[in-house]
Amino acid sequence: MRHGDSLSLDLQPPITVKELISELQKKNCWIEGSRIALDQRFAKETDVIESGAEIAVIPPVSGGNL
Repeated sequence: MRHGDSLSLDLQPPITVKELISELQKKNCWIEGSRIALDQRFAKETDVIESGAEIAVIPPVSGGNL
């Protein structure tokens, strides 16, 4: 997937963040080091995703000095 792409998964909430990551890995849509955000806050793997939650996958980024 590329920046801005979307993906539909047929999941029945509630599920955990860890379960979501597992589904993304099965679709080859997970980059190691990424993080999940729920409703604009970083989530832990044990957090439960409720129906209607806003989900974002934040890829690993790097920075540095020029």
